[in-house]
Amino acid sequence: MADGQSKVTSTDIRNALKLRFDPNSHALLFEVANGTGYGAKRYADAVAVGLWPSHGHTIEGVEIKVSRADFLTEMKDATKSQAVFRYCHRWWLACPRDMVKADELPATWGLLELMENGTLRQRIKAPKLTPEVPDMGLIASLLRRSAG
Repeated sequence: MADGQSKVTSTDIRNALKLRFDPNSHALLFEVANGTGYGAKRYADAVAVGLWPSHGHTIEGVEIKVSRADFLTEMKDATKSQAVFRYCHRWWLACPRDMVKADELPATWGLLELMENGTLRQRIKAPKLTPEVPDMGLIASLLRRSAG
């Protein structure tokens, strides 16, 4: 991706998320399920948890898409994300620049676009949501991802 010509991969977006969510202030975890064991029904591609009161202990979920076709398939049933979305203060789509039109996103999603320099630019700010209190299934899933 660095040369501006290569196809964007999910790894490129994951690396950009690592830049966006500083490890001194956030725990960034990938492939987070809504639970563990038989309770794991759906996954968020990434979840960032604010570690300090100054960051509001917010939980931000991220759906990563690198192809337009995959994005359009996701939008046919955007409720699939609900299993983790419901615990988040913000929900984002992270994708290559200019892949998604602003009016194609649900009103509850923000849009982060991968720039040629490897960073994410906020195109649409994710609205502040009122999340449910995380249950033990989500907490166990977060801890499991954190443990490696």
